[in-house]
Amino acid sequence: MSAASSLRDAAPRDGHATLLPPPPVPLPSTSRTAKARPASGRKRRNESSSAESAHGKSTNRKRYLRFLKSHELKFGLAPVARDVTTGEVTIVVCRFCQYYGREQRPDKQRRSTKNVKYFRNSFRTDQYQQHHEISHGERWRQYQLCSDDVKSVFFQVPEAAAAAAASAGRQTRPVHLSSAQLDVELAPGEIWALDPTNEEKKRCFDVAAAIVEVVAVLAIGASEMTVESAMRKQSHRVIAHAHEAPTGARANWCPPDNMFQSCKLVGSATEPMYRVIVHSRSQIDCMVELAAAGLSFRQISSAMQSFCSHAPVLLAGLTPTSGDAASHHVADACYQRARNVSLHYSEDQTAEFIRLILAANLTVTSRLLRRSWAFSLELRASMEHAPMRSYLDFRVKVYGHGAMHNVHLVSIPAFESKCKGMMYNTLDKVLTAVLPSWRYRLIGLTTDGDARMPARVLDIVARLQEEAAIPVVYRSSSACHQLDCIVTNYYSSLQGGCFLLVLKDLSSYIRRRPELLAVMSPPPPLPGVTTGSSRLHERWVALGRETNWIAAHRDVVFQHLETDQPPSAPDAAWWLFFAVADWVATRTNETFAKLLSKHAVIADHVAALASLSRACAAAFSASGPDTASSSSSSSSSSSSSTSTSSHGTPFKSRRGRVALHKSGVLAFLRATQPALKSLLAATDAPVIDLTAENVALCSVNLIESLLELSTELSHNNNHNNNHNHNHNNHNSRTSGLSTRALTDFLPPTLPHEWVHLSDRAFASLLHVYGPLLARSLSPADMASLGPELDALRRAAATDSVLSTALAACTADTPFHVAWALLQRRYAVLERVAGGFASVYACAAWGPRTSDLALCRSDTDTARVLLADFALEGTLHAQQFPALRALQDARGLK
Repeated sequence: MSAASSLRDAAPRDGHATLLPPPPVPLPSTSRTAKARPASGRKRRNESSSAESAHGKSTNRKRYLRFLKSHELKFGLAPVARDVTTGEVTIVVCRFCQYYGREQRPDKQRRSTKNVKYFRNSFRTDQYQQHHEISHGERWRQYQLCSDDVKSVFFQVPEAAAAAAASAGRQTRPVHLSSAQLDVELAPGEIWALDPTNEEKKRCFDVAAAIVEVVAVLAIGASEMTVESAMRKQSHRVIAHAHEAPTGARANWCPPDNMFQSCKLVGSATEPMYRVIVHSRSQIDCMVELAAAGLSFRQISSAMQSFCSHAPVLLAGLTPTSGDAASHHVADACYQRARNVSLHYSEDQTAEFIRLILAANLTVTSRLLRRSWAFSLELRASMEHAPMRSYLDFRVKVYGHGAMHNVHLVSIPAFESKCKGMMYNTLDKVLTAVLPSWRYRLIGLTTDGDARMPARVLDIVARLQEEAAIPVVYRSSSACHQLDCIVTNYYSSLQGGCFLLVLKDLSSYIRRRPELLAVMSPPPPLPGVTTGSSRLHERWVALGRETNWIAAHRDVVFQHLETDQPPSAPDAAWWLFFAVADWVATRTNETFAKLLSKHAVIADHVAALASLSRACAAAFSASGPDTASSSSSSSSSSSSSTSTSSHGTPFKSRRGRVALHKSGVLAFLRATQPALKSLLAATDAPVIDLTAENVALCSVNLIESLLELSTELSHNNNHNNNHNHNHNNHNSRTSGLSTRALTDFLPPTLPHEWVHLSDRAFASLLHVYGPLLARSLSPADMASLGPELDALRRAAATDSVLSTALAACTADTPFHVAWALLQRRYAVLERVAGGFASVYACAAWGPRTSDLALCRSDTDTARVLLADFALEGTLHAQQFPALRALQDARGLK
């Protein structure tokens, strides 16, 4: 072929092509040969690159055409690389070369080359056609005769299957080749076509295909489905056929057109992943805030439409805070965009965005779990709004990047009436999508809630223990919520419900009097209203701190009230109730401190609650199971109870397990509150009698509730130990892995605990947990575990600064604070310790349940998974900013 024929008309044949800028047509040089053109093209490319870097615009690219999106389907091309700043395509590949190779031309004796054709920078339609006619003549003619639907699947399946798919009207997502399959090098400033640009990274979400599928099943019934998968088909069957084996088909996510800027399937065949780039990050952030506030999808859609309709008016009144021209330019640009763009937010579109938020959260959680070798799963019964709104919250505590993370996983609404098999199936599907190998991790199981755990929840815990492939499962219980519920009901029932109201008025009165504050110690801080573990702990102990503060300055407050005589001053009877409440609150706060210990297990919780129950029974001379010995141990209490038994029949608890006389309350006030003797002498006998009667009635139920809670925890712990013993014996025979009771040897978590760990204890630790560690740690990390421990011991012995810092650490030192002293010098040891720390009970967490919508949605009984998608949207939206910030800061990819 001559040079003249190879340099045929350079004008574009496609009317959609655009010139940058419209150039004069250069005269072709007939002396150049077709073989010399690629080298010349590379030279011009290098020159243009250097010119662009220096001046921003290249004078040598006047004939270069920008790649058009429509050319992908029209000419069978695929973008390979883009500019990292502008996002414009810089390299495209011929898909005929990729999938079918070059055809052998009959007029050529030499075999056709196997090289894949790439087009760089200049994208001319005549060059596409010339290459296709020469190298893919037959395929190219077939391709031109196909419809757009068949062209979209032409490079994935054979032509017959493609035609069948097009005739059936099925959508098939194109499969994009990874960068490893592309034999091309990128120039500086280029990125792979599927990678986000610098500007797109803020709007990019990578979500696993398995997570997209399980989120779609959770959202069934909330909106129109956009994910086709075998799991979705199963979810619409009746329960008898719901657990058939899946076909293994990959989730096919086809969101509506223009829903996102792009949604492409990337990753490998074994771990496919969707890369979604939204149009605006502010759009997502606004929806997250509305969803976190508890708005329904319809309310979010209405709010977003209202924002869009009023945006031009609101932006027209923008006044830049600074007078520079850049601020005015930004304000004008925002105003013009608001006028030119009219977005529509339907309910289905809102649900699609919420599905993306859920999938993004679960993907970040999956990356945290995949990098860990242990985690803990908390089952928390949330009953704040029962019976209108109650749910079982599954939370995950996992170590990652030097800190502990407490993440919401999934929730089951109205769990009290749900089948335990379906509840476990929901958890298993979500957990498997997030971490397929969760059964081969060190697992900690925690039960928590504001009410007594139903039997079906405990059955789920037992099922999780059975499913664990490794017989090392830690079980703990956070009884703080239950104890808080019990004592709150007790305080609310004192004095017919008026005690807390008067206490609040008195506390406010004291804080408003400077003359009182001058002679009193600083008042305790009031509990905050925000969520979080620290705030929740402050709320639990707030009443005890308040009563202790007032009781410590009772004489000063008495004198001031007698002098000032405010109308809201408490009467004599209220001070008797205050003495009882202060005593109970002080012991309760001591119990909270025991329950919140980091290494506390169920046995410790049982002992702490039983001790509080016995202390209350002994103080009020109560009688009943587990209280007789406590009552008889105090001679004064027993003699008082015997001598005053004629004062009336005893008050019995709701279940009749505990009995209490009014005389026991009077003896308590006289014996433990000497400061009240003058008050008791000046108070009328009927008032004292009514006060003792109300305190006895409230206290007898308090003692019974504490006794029942400790008994229930003890029963669950014994059942768990028996189950673990049988399960461990079976697994020890089959796998050879042994285990030990949790109370025999607590694994170390903090640096100073590792320093004092003996060689024998370290060897025992590796014997028990070595198989688990070997599944997650590399052989090099396993080999470096011992040397790192020796290096830590030497550093603690020789470095005086480090030795002093470690000596100041206690068992209650936060994990991230203690390990920050070592500055990540012992990464493997810290990772192992983080796994041990993560299996203990999660820190107390208070979700913003006041923001949850109270409308109750009915669940389809023929579904495989139990979920309220609106509830999931709210709970996941509340943690979306934190997880997104963690991903951006730590680079969780």
